[in-house]
Amino acid sequence: MAESPVKSSYGNRTLSYCAECAKAYLAWRPERTSRHLPGFSARLGSGASILELGCGAGQDAAAKVSRGFVVDPTDGVPEIAVIAARNLGCPVRVLRFEEIDSVADYDAVWAYAALDHLPRAALPGTLTHSAGALKPGGFHFANF
Repeated sequence: MAESPVKSSYGNRTLSYCAECAKAYLAWRPERTSRHLPGFSARLGSGASILELGCGAGQDAAAKVSRGFVVDPTDGVPEIAVIAARNLGCPVRVLRFEEIDSVADYDAVWAYAALDHLPRAALPGTLTHSAGALKPGGFHFANF
């Protein structure tokens, strides 16, 4: 793995909280997907590859797969990744933002309510770094 230009973006307090609350926080409700998903999906062609950062319980990843996309679901908290993998029926990588080592591999990056866990000072570098995972002309979605 190449050395990341982004320093550790999570504090131990945030990671511990997410790990402790994972089951309650991630009550699986596959019908509850992001309201931004239709607009995001409309920008991509069938079979587009998507890096999902902070997949949570996996609802949005499941919806993207059902629309014909190839999704790489990730989460920075191992306990959350285990729950998402169980819900999705596929592996979910444990990946923190600063560990992204993909270069021009994806048609899109999806970071729904994930980057708000970053300290403000880490945000510009993380956005630049995650955008590096995009193929030329790729689409990066993030909301807060």
